[in-house]
Amino acid sequence: MAAQFDESRVEWGQLPPRVRDAVRQGVRDPMSAAYRRLTQEYYRRLAEEGRK
Repeated sequence: MAAQFDESRVEWGQLPPRVRDAVRQGVRDPMSAAYRRLTQEYYRRLAEEGRK
């Protein structure tokens, strides 16, 4: 699931162009998506273990 960015928000517009470009590319990068999925799974497991 790719993150959606609201580029009309003030915070987004205040980022330097090179940072905005890097974020856009990072969202499209397959390795970034795989890392994001693994990170989400890791934290989900930690939360589940914490509830036990």
